[in-house]
Amino acid sequence: MNTAPTAPQQSNSGQKSPQRRKISPIQGLSLSRKILSAYVIALGVSFVGVGVGFSWAQRVESQAQEAQLEVIEDLEDVNHLQSSIDQLLIHHLAIAEWLRSPSEASKDKILTTLNTMRKDYLTFAQSWETLLQSDEFGAEEEDEEFKGFEPTDEEAEIGRYLSDNYKPIVQSYLQDQKSFFERLDAVSPQSNVPFLVNNLSRLNQTDWLLQVDSFSEQINRLIAATEEEQDEAKELYSSAYRIQLKIVYGNAILSALLGLFIIFWITRSLMRPLKEMTILTQKSVEEKDFNVTVPISSSDELGILGETFNAYTVFTSQLLREKTESNEILNSTLEELKKKQIQLVQSEKMSSLGQLVAGVAHERTSEKSNL
Repeated sequence: MNTAPTAPQQSNSGQKSPQRRKISPIQGLSLSRKILSAYVIALGVSFVGVGVGFSWAQRVESQAQEAQLEVIEDLEDVNHLQSSIDQLLIHHLAIAEWLRSPSEASKDKILTTLNTMRKDYLTFAQSWETLLQSDEFGAEEEDEEFKGFEPTDEEAEIGRYLSDNYKPIVQSYLQDQKSFFERLDAVSPQSNVPFLVNNLSRLNQTDWLLQVDSFSEQINRLIAATEEEQDEAKELYSSAYRIQLKIVYGNAILSALLGLFIIFWITRSLMRPLKEMTILTQKSVEEKDFNVTVPISSSDELGILGETFNAYTVFTSQLLREKTESNEILNSTLEELKKKQIQLVQSEKMSSLGQLVAGVAHERTSEKSNL
């Protein structure tokens, strides 16, 4: 009756014990868990890479949007300033035209011009104050970690130049405007032509009006520099979009590489133990050495297969050893039987010879008696 092989016992006949390598926690997992873990790690790395990349791209895009909004506000402030300067110059030209031939008949017209001029003067004062409070358009307050956008040196230089060289002149002009309108409000509507001529003549001779051409030229340079800054902000916004595309492509490449690595790792994990087992099996059969064992490097299905292979090699070795011992006993018994057979044959020969000699002796004795 055949019985299944039992777990091998340590013997004293030179049987090698199975070699068990140090098994890590990962090697202790089953094949299905290893494959699942590899895919989870690959997906995790992919998602983390996409998340970090898109988070950084969103940060760059947000900073680019903030930069664009800041530049747009700066550009609007400077344009408002230039527009108010142009309107004030138009009013001053109208005043100069009226001063050439002032009359009571045209007083209402110039008063209407002055009412409009009051609004433009306030706009100019507000725009100028905004320019002064812009701290050179943020040139010293940019985030040092934000390297994608920086204000132009020309813009900062023009801002400082306007603040250093025109601030007293503009402040004096605004103060003259304020004083004039306060006097005008005090006498209105009884303001007469001599009062208007006297005050408007002084208002049209301020230092700012004498330098308004160079001042306006600096403002136009500031507008051009701010527009260049706006172009840089737009380019930064476009670069954020390109970064997002690179992240998508990079993630695709990374996923492909991880997939290839997983395939290589799974193939190597499966084929290496099988290859070792195949080589050792061939060696065992060719050399008829059943003391060969497979080293165990994992506790998964391949490790169980290796342990089963080792159990069968030990079992086979024990059977061969028992067969050898039985053959030796049979050979020894056979030799003894042969020896006894020889002894028996010799005994029979000696008995036959004795009978023959006795017969011959009897015959001779009989012959002598007859004689």
